[in-house]
Amino acid sequence: MVLVYVFPLRMLVESGFVWISRGRLPGEAIIHTLGDLRLLFRVYGLGFAVLAGLFVTLYAHAARSPQRLGVSAADAATAADVAQIWIIVASGGLLSALLTFAPIQAAPWAPGMAYWAIPLGLSLRGVLAGRKARAAAKVN
Repeated sequence: MVLVYVFPLRMLVESGFVWISRGRLPGEAIIHTLGDLRLLFRVYGLGFAVLAGLFVTLYAHAARSPQRLGVSAADAATAADVAQIWIIVASGGLLSALLTFAPIQAAPWAPGMAYWAIPLGLSLRGVLAGRKARAAAKVN
């Protein structure tokens, strides 16, 4: 799975640098049309989401079955939190892949910019978790 994720990333970065440098940097420009860009973003986004999804399943499994796996209660709670974080990360890849189905001529940069939803989502999660912790502290 890592190779499925890393290879399109390498192609995307290499082709981007060839384009930015107007061919002065070494590499092969594999993006010749907006359709090529769309396909590359789609494959990369899906690979990114699947890779993050694997982390979600691993952490969620640890959170659901702590006794069977020998995981402490505190570590199980941490695993559940980390699974939520990976869900947000996976969502960024899915959003990017979904944006490739929109007319890309209007905003060819949109699938790449979708990854900025990840830090925004993580920040929102942090704010909500902080509010929840403060509310729990007031009750106790």
